[in-house]
Amino acid sequence: MSERFDPAAHSISGLILAGGQARRLGHVDKGLVRIGSREMVRHVAAALVPLVNNVLVSANRSIDVYHTLGLDVVEDCVGESAGPLAGMHAGLSASECAWVLVVPCDVPLITTLVLEQLCRAAIESHVDIAYACDSERSHPAVAMVRSCLVEDLEKFLNAGGRRILAWYERHAVIEVNVSATHEFMNVNTPADVELVARYLS
Repeated sequence: MSERFDPAAHSISGLILAGGQARRLGHVDKGLVRIGSREMVRHVAAALVPLVNNVLVSANRSIDVYHTLGLDVVEDCVGESAGPLAGMHAGLSASECAWVLVVPCDVPLITTLVLEQLCRAAIESHVDIAYACDSERSHPAVAMVRSCLVEDLEKFLNAGGRRILAWYERHAVIEVNVSATHEFMNVNTPADVELVARYLS
C-alpha cells in the first residue's frame, strides 16, 4: 500500500458513535468501558487519529467524562430515538471537513489499516458514502460520509427514517470489502469484554 493519508490533504473528521444504551452491559456508557489499559472509545480514537484532522464523539451522557479524556463531544439534535443516524447527523453538523469517518465505540479492535482502506476507496471512487464489509457481513456503521449530506440526513430523520442502509441508498454508495479478521468484533456483553481483552493482551 502506498503512503498514509495526509489528513490536511483529504479533509476528514473522525466520529465515534457512543450514544447506544448498552442493554446487555447493564446500560453502562459503553464507550467508557475499560478494556485493557484504556476505555473502548480511546481504543477507537487511536485507530482514527492517523487518518483524520480531528476526532468527535457522539454521546448523550457522561459528557464531562469524555471531556476529561480530551475528546470533543457532539450531542443528538434531531430525531427522537433515532439511533446511530442521529449520532451521524450530529457529527456531520459539527464537522468542518469534507468527509466524516464514522466508527462505533464498541469495535475496540479496529485498526488504522482497515480504516485507511475504507478512506481510500471512498475518495478514489468519487462516491458520497462508503461503508465497510468483510468476508462474513456488512458493517454499515463503519463508514465514510460526505459532510454535505447533513441536510438530506436531517430530512430523512424528520420523516421518520431510522435504517442506516435505507438512508445510504438515497446516495451514491459503495460497500468496501476490507481486509479484516477480528477487527470488527463487537463488544455487547461481559463475555465480549473478556474476549476482546484477551485479543488485546
